[in-house]
Amino acid sequence: MNDKLRQTLATSRRTRAPIEFKHIRIDEDVRFGKARIGDTRFTVGDPLGYLSTGMSIEAIIHDFSELTHEAIVEGLLFAKAKEDFDNVLLLDSKEQVTLQYTTDGQ
Repeated sequence: MNDKLRQTLATSRRTRAPIEFKHIRIDEDVRFGKARIGDTRFTVGDPLGYLSTGMSIEAIIHDFSELTHEAIVEGLLFAKAKEDFDNVLLLDSKEQVTLQYTTDGQ
């Protein structure tokens, strides 16, 4: 994970500041509303599956040219942030998705 994204996640954990994801999209009509990378049909979990089989990010990009290194890493950060924290609120727009930590579990 690149240093900027690692720092963003660490800061958000500490301060509960929202994290904005410019490469993540959520649309109920595409892939059953799962978080996707950009305007592709790749969910944030798809590259994780490829990585778990031993593919590198570079190999994924070679095979799927619509993906970028930054977008894949941001998708992994998104998945990690959602996994780490139970109390998150997804604020999504056509432009980006924001994870906002809540204090009441809503």
